Amino acid sequence: HFDDDNLYLVFSNEEECQLFFDKLKEDIRFKYIVCDEELYCSKPMTQKKIFGVKWVYDNVPEVDYVGVIDVDSRFVRNFDYPKRFEEICDKKTIYGSPIADNGVRTKCIIDPARKFFNEIDFKIIQQTTRNFTIYTWFNEIPVYDRKYFYEFLDYIKYTTILPRLTYADFDFTLYTYFLYSKGYYKLEVMT
Repeated sequence: HFDDDNLYLVFSNEEECQLFFDKLKEDIRFKYIVCDEELYCSKPMTQKKIFGVKWVYDNVPEVDYVGVIDVDSRFVRNFDYPKRFEEICDKKTIYGSPIADNGVRTKCIIDPARKFFNEIDFKIIQQTTRNFTIYTWFNEIPVYDRKYFYEFLDYIKYTTILPRLTYADFDFTLYTYFLYSKGYYKLEVMT
């Protein structure tokens, strides 16, 4: 659990937000954000996560690092999250592990790289990920660094790609591809 109110939940609309409050049984401290962008996908988790990070950076200037987790994740211990997020970003390393599932590999790893990155950067990403055989989803807390976030949004042309953004275009995968393509972070394979 967090010992402060720096936990932000992102809702698709006011109705979803109210439904959450109506069913809330735990006493947890959090703030909430209602996405005011048009949601193009029936499962808009990726868009809502990117929107939430952008909202925090636009409205909370003292925050430099944002960790993003799924709402169904459970915190099992309390520690200094801002410090941990900074440590993760300071390493400039994304951890990955081999993936054998070709369905996931194609839909969630290769297709987003083709869809949102130019040919030169696609080849850098392909080489970095060993021909897309290394998967990085949740080997570490997905943490965004303010230093690179707006450049990432500009690179993928966020406002214009929204209609093409699907559930399988995982937000943090897109962000890590951007970091590799610009040489900001490296990929380390865990065995």
